Amino acid sequence: MERLPCFPIRFFSTPKKHVTMKYRISVPKLFLVCLAFAPLTIAGCGNSIPVVPASGTVTFNGDPVANAEITITSVEGGRWATAATDEKGVFRLVTPGANKAGCLPGKYKITITKTIKVDGKGKEIIIVPEMLGDFATIPYPVNFTEKSVLPGKYGSVETSGLEIEVVRRGQNRFALKLDDN
Repeated sequence: MERLPCFPIRFFSTPKKHVTMKYRISVPKLFLVCLAFAPLTIAGCGNSIPVVPASGTVTFNGDPVANAEITITSVEGGRWATAATDEKGVFRLVTPGANKAGCLPGKYKITITKTIKVDGKGKEIIIVPEMLGDFATIPYPVNFTEKSVLPGKYGSVETSGLEIEVVRRGQNRFALKLDDN
């Protein structure tokens, strides 16, 4: 009779007590079991969301808006993507769960927000990470508040008036021009 290797398996019945059982299984059978479950473990790898590249710029009264947060929400519901602008107001949309930058084709409504932290006197608090060093804490004043830089209407899909249509083939570059009106 062939002697098979043992693989101990622990069953936990209570937090302090466990039972160890040994099952005899041949290596080829173990390989087949692993092979059978392999497709289930790698099913999530790869880009299952067919996004297309989408980017653009945000300006307010003709000036680029740095550090703004953009959220686009599908008119049909259920889909959304986000972006943040760089110092030149440029953004690239990203869909949660996708393996690359972009969003799904469709019509979207847009919200754009930008807030700054101000102290009790209304002066902006700027913290430069390079100045803090490693393991430093951020010395926020106790009485800081956040102040919106953009008009409040751009923070809601109902009032922003901003819409885009992302297409599967073609140019998905958008110029989002904001103003005081």
